[in-house]
Formats: sequence, structure tokens, C-alpha cells
Amino acid sequence: MKFYGYKQEVHLQVKDTEPSELSEVTLMASPEELRKISIFVNSMADELEKRGSEFDHGHLSDSHPELDGTPQFVIAKPQLIK
Repeated sequence: MKFYGYKQEVHLQVKDTEPSELSEVTLMASPEELRKISIFVNSMADELEKRGSEFDHGHLSDSHPELDGTPQFVIAKPQLIK
């Protein structure tokens, strides 16, 4: 398992940038948001098992449009970023 991310100002200004590997992730969310994330992570694990190499990535905001204005939470297959 690896964590990747962008600084908000860099990602918004520079297109086609590669995310940086992170040594730690801090998630600040409400109990309701954490439950939505938990359901999303489990559904992405199911998709990865079911679709295998056809699975690419999924965005939390695609499952929960009300979170679209928040930072993007993305689950990606391990081979997506080298």
C-alpha cells in the first residue's frame, strides 16, 4: 500500500502533474463522512477483485456527489502509478 497526493495549489495550476508519494495521511472528517468513505473503500475493493486488471480508479465524489466540493478521494489500482 502506498499513499499519493497533490498540494492543492500545485494540482490546480499545473495539469498532467504526477502525484507525490506521501509518508503519512491525515484525514479530518465527520463521522458521517467517515462512514461514506468506509463504504466507498469496501466497494472499490470489491470492484478491484471483480474487474482485476480492467479496474483503473474510482472517485468518492462519483458515489457521493454531495462531496464533490471536497478534496478528491481516489482509490487506484496498485499499478496505476509507477
